Amino acid sequence: MSAYSLLSAIFFFSVGLFAIKCLRNNTEFLVKISIIVLLCLTTLSIIRILLPLDLSYAFVISSTTVLPIMQEVLNISIWNKITIGILVIAAWGTGAVVLAGRILYNFTMGIKSVKACHVVENEQVRRVLKKYFKNQMIRVFVSPDIDVPKVFGFRKAYIYIPELTISDDQLKLVIEHELQHIKGRDTAIKILYIFIRAIFWWNPIVCGFQEELNNVLELRCDRAITKDMNSEERVNYLSTILETMKQCKLELSNPLISIPALVSLEIPKFTKQRFQVVLNESSDTGKHVMRLSLILTAFIFIASYLVIVQPDYLPPVENIEGYVEVSEDNSYIVIGEDGIPELFVDNEYYRTLTREELGDSPYNKLKIIRREVK
Repeated sequence: MSAYSLLSAIFFFSVGLFAIKCLRNNTEFLVKISIIVLLCLTTLSIIRILLPLDLSYAFVISSTTVLPIMQEVLNISIWNKITIGILVIAAWGTGAVVLAGRILYNFTMGIKSVKACHVVENEQVRRVLKKYFKNQMIRVFVSPDIDVPKVFGFRKAYIYIPELTISDDQLKLVIEHELQHIKGRDTAIKILYIFIRAIFWWNPIVCGFQEELNNVLELRCDRAITKDMNSEERVNYLSTILETMKQCKLELSNPLISIPALVSLEIPKFTKQRFQVVLNESSDTGKHVMRLSLILTAFIFIASYLVIVQPDYLPPVENIEGYVEVSEDNSYIVIGEDGIPELFVDNEYYRTLTREELGDSPYNKLKIIRREVK
């Protein structure tokens, strides 16, 4: 890995995130081509930034202005051996450590605050768990202090829900949704991205993508639950979400970016999109286009490793092997008896010149000495 392969990885990662945001906002794309393409693009974008490989056979694009100028600026010495580049790296590392520490602290405090909520006994939850989730690693807590259903955990699901007045079938769907987040490793994915965001805290595209990642994972969760449902079952699933939203307590809202929740009370536009995708997406819709889109996405991912931008500049002339400076102060021309001009540098013969070269710079400015015929 080199600094230039890392720059390429950051560039393609940012482009991938921007493309995901644009596609996710296009409901028609999600309905006709499927959320799978979006998930594939998200996965490959994250892989791209985690594996900034530097392949020897990559096509090199030469940068004659931007990268050389950046390199010169970064190599400027501030004090002793301290350069601007060292200061930039120090600031980058310090910012990453501080932000990662703060995020980890907030995450830990968020989990603790959820666990500290007052929990009440609920016969309906016990009944539904016994009937539908008997052998699954899951615990469900009901609390009047919870704003919306949410879950955390890696292998075992810890689900917290507010006191809801819904049917057993609807409660089953609520629990299934939250459990799907654990099955999909959403908590781990969000934590991974949190630390990616901490490392690239200076990149506005990376920092602004956190909420978009939440949206993509929600769409994936909806699809996993509804892909085998008929139209009536899908309507019932969406009705459950709608009814849950009505009963959620907005005044208790304290969103935790690493804890998946069934509904978002702050983004009604996205909730509307979820409904449209669930109602209109079909397993037979746009299969050929979806396959082509997946192939194109994979091709672009592979091609991103085959291109790298590197600075292109000539080294200082004094470092070029065989370089000799010719000037009026150290050089002169001697024309012998045969009339052939010879170039002397520092009083030593260097080479023979042609008649045409005598009129070119710098030779036309040099002193000419003629050897007398004896």
